[in-house]
Amino acid sequence: MISTYRIGDYPKFIWAVDEERESRVYEAKLNRGTNEYHGYELGDSEKAMRTLVAAEWNDRCPVP
Repeated sequence: MISTYRIGDYPKFIWAVDEERESRVYEAKLNRGTNEYHGYELGDSEKAMRTLVAAEWNDRCPVP
């Protein structure tokens, strides 16, 4: 998933969820002044964002 907020031609954030759907949520953030992203797993301190991304992911990509 990508954020609607953009910096130039690029979305500021990109999110992905692992195959198990809620156990691991990843975020990539656009590095300021570049067109490169830095990606990382959302940890316990970002639990609210992790839950939000996982729920949205499951709504958009339901398991068949």
